[in-house]
Amino acid sequence: MPRILTRKSHENPVMPKEDGIVELSYPILSSEKLVDLLSIPEI
Repeated sequence: MPRILTRKSHENPVMPKEDGIVELSYPILSSEKLVDLLSIPEI
Protein backbone atom coordinates (compact mmCIF):
# COMPACT_ATOMS: atom_id res chain seq x y z
CA MET A 1 0.00 0.00 0.00
CA PRO A 2 3.00 2.38 0.19
CA ARG A 3 2.50 3.14 -3.49
CA ILE A 4 -0.97 4.54 -2.83
CA LEU A 5 0.38 6.65 0.02
CA THR A 6 3.11 8.01 -2.23
CA ARG A 7 0.54 9.02 -4.82
CA LYS A 8 -1.43 10.89 -2.19
CA SER A 9 1.67 12.87 -1.25
CA HIS A 10 1.85 14.03 -4.88
CA GLU A 11 -1.87 14.79 -4.94
CA ASN A 12 -1.50 16.93 -1.81
CA PRO A 13 0.89 19.73 -2.91
CA VAL A 14 0.14 21.52 0.36
CA MET A 15 3.10 20.06 2.26
CA PRO A 16 4.76 17.14 0.43
CA LYS A 17 7.48 16.86 3.08
CA GLU A 18 5.03 16.58 5.98
CA ASP A 19 2.72 14.36 3.92
CA GLY A 20 5.56 11.90 3.39
CA ILE A 21 6.08 11.63 7.15
CA VAL A 22 2.36 11.39 7.86
CA GLU A 23 1.93 8.78 5.13
CA LEU A 24 4.26 6.45 7.01
CA SER A 25 2.11 6.95 10.11
CA TYR A 26 -1.14 6.32 8.22
CA PRO A 27 -0.63 2.59 7.56
CA ILE A 28 0.52 2.23 11.17
CA LEU A 29 -2.54 4.05 12.54
CA SER A 30 -5.29 2.80 10.23
CA SER A 31 -6.65 3.04 6.71
CA GLU A 32 -9.27 5.48 8.01
CA LYS A 33 -6.58 8.17 8.24
CA LEU A 34 -6.01 7.86 4.48
CA VAL A 35 -9.70 8.45 3.85
CA ASP A 36 -9.54 11.56 6.05
CA LEU A 37 -6.86 13.07 3.80
CA LEU A 38 -8.95 12.43 0.69
CA SER A 39 -11.99 13.85 2.44
CA ILE A 40 -10.00 16.94 3.47
CA PRO A 41 -7.95 17.77 0.34
CA GLU A 42 -8.71 21.46 0.81
CA ILE A 43 -6.54 21.50 3.92
